[in-house]
Amino acid sequence: MNRCAGARSTGFARLYWYTVEFGLAREDGELRIYGAGIVSSFGESHYSLESAQPSRHAFDIERVLRTRYRTDTFQAGYFVIDSFEALLDELLTHDFPALYAGLERDGRPVGGRLRARRGAETTSARAFPPGHP
Repeated sequence: MNRCAGARSTGFARLYWYTVEFGLAREDGELRIYGAGIVSSFGESHYSLESAQPSRHAFDIERVLRTRYRTDTFQAGYFVIDSFEALLDELLTHDFPALYAGLERDGRPVGGRLRARRGAETTSARAFPPGHP
């Protein structure tokens, strides 16, 4: 797989991860869970909404595409959408090829892996966590 195709694959995996699996939404001023990965874990449900430890960022597609995720522990951070309509609008209006080209040109690659070391954050470039069909 060429570098550009690998970057796209990794970026889309991260988009999936931080929306479908681990997405948060703001509704009437309160955080709500919509990600299936959070919903399926009582511990992470509480952690994502109540803990002061994780960061919570307004959804920014470029930042999402650059943010690595963990498959072996709670997330270090989450992205918060204002509404599903706003998320859909952002996804439909972005020029993804230009976005990837810009990220690569800026020297901030979308793809890649970090190796685990003494509790450091690990990265997965897989579209799904281990064990998913």
